[in-house]
Amino acid sequence: TMTLGPFRKLLPMDARSSLSATITGGTRLQGMADDNVNRTGIPFAGLRFGQLLPYTSATATTQQIFPISSRDGDRTPITLAMQHTISASTPNLPRHEAKAMGNLAQIRGASPDGAASSAVKGTTEIRIPVTAPRVGSASIVVFGDWFCVKKETNSPFYSKSSIGVGLRKKFQGLPLKYDICYSSEGKLNTMFGMGLDFDV
Repeated sequence: TMTLGPFRKLLPMDARSSLSATITGGTRLQGMADDNVNRTGIPFAGLRFGQLLPYTSATATTQQIFPISSRDGDRTPITLAMQHTISASTPNLPRHEAKAMGNLAQIRGASPDGAASSAVKGTTEIRIPVTAPRVGSASIVVFGDWFCVKKETNSPFYSKSSIGVGLRKKFQGLPLKYDICYSSEGKLNTMFGMGLDFDV
């Protein structure tokens, strides 16, 4: 596996962007069934070495942060944040690599889809800082997610999307997240977690 980046770039009006990529190559060793006879004369099914099945996968991710309001002192401006990821692979991708690619394409509010051989994913967020009594500094995030995924190399693409709103708040130094979203599957989901939103 080789990782390139992130390559960061400053844009006009305090905007910024980054690009990163990961390329993975390997070979699967496929066993072949072989009927043999052991020393007692009883047939048994064994394995003998088969063929080598090379594979390659690649993933590229771009991120952009655009301030859409002026900075007021130390107050964080309202920002537009976007992230797009594209992943592709050749045939013979191992199961664990295909599952990792499927997890990478997962979006908020949609049910898991398991393995994938190719995927395109996009996220757009508007992050609005707020200050409220008893809450202190926090931020509200309005977001939209989507993906197109191909499970097998020869299967068609299918897509899912979701929209929602979330709250971000640090509590005793821990970054907490709470999201409410509605997906194209017709389901309303809530999610609670920890971690910072993507940044450049």
